Amino acid sequence: MLRVYAAAVMALMKWEPRLKISRVQLISRKEASAVLEVIGTVGDQLFTHNVQLRN
Repeated sequence: MLRVYAAAVMALMKWEPRLKISRVQLISRKEASAVLEVIGTVGDQLFTHNVQLRN
């Protein structure tokens, strides 16, 4: 699970340097499915982004 967090943060930092990530959370939904939730800021704006992960 730590690898998923690290890969997501590294990719976002590389491709969108304006983002300041404050939290990454992996939420299990069903068997073989999860949601990666990324929370942070762009300038003064708060953002939350959810990505559906499937096996």
